Amino acid sequence: MTVPLSQSPANESQKTDVDSTEWAKKFELRLNQLSSDMWAASALLEQEGFRVNSGNKSATGWFLTAHDGKQRRGGIQLQSDGTKIVLTVTAYPNVRY
Repeated sequence: MTVPLSQSPANESQKTDVDSTEWAKKFELRLNQLSSDMWAASALLEQEGFRVNSGNKSATGWFLTAHDGKQRRGGIQLQSDGTKIVLTVTAYPNVRY
């Protein structure tokens, strides 16, 4: 039995700014289900084709930074207080990885 691959940003071509904004909103909704679990959020980032650069966990929350050179989506920063995640997308228009 063949299982079709889900259409994730890691499998798609480069996005426009509008597409990227929509993708970020949808991805943030998925991430918010994992707001208390830094390791699960890190695994989801890697599943989507990002490489986690750094992260830190404290008594009040956690943060992660990641980048994606293959799809040219730029970087992502996640910050959580344990109840919600704030997703920030940063573009690197002229950076070659």
